[in-house]
Amino acid sequence: MNNLFSQDFENQLIDYFKSLANTAFTEVCTEHSNQSEYLTKAEAAKLLKCSEKTVKKLVDEYALPEIKADHFIRYKKSDVENLMEQLKC
Repeated sequence: MNNLFSQDFENQLIDYFKSLANTAFTEVCTEHSNQSEYLTKAEAAKLLKCSEKTVKKLVDEYALPEIKADHFIRYKKSDVENLMEQLKC
């Protein structure tokens, strides 16, 4: 199968678009972090008064939504608060 572009060029395009996505995601998170709408794992753990390992467990077992872009992971504060409300006994 003939490729339209060389593998090297395709890799450069992928890297370029990843960079654009990371930049955009970082800007959005920075804008929203001032309003505390999106939380890091450490911030979510602090809000929940638990460990970061427990936050991962909540993602796996209780479907706490993660917002992922490359190596960044954020949690919407309202999702964390809603889960806290659901898990109250």
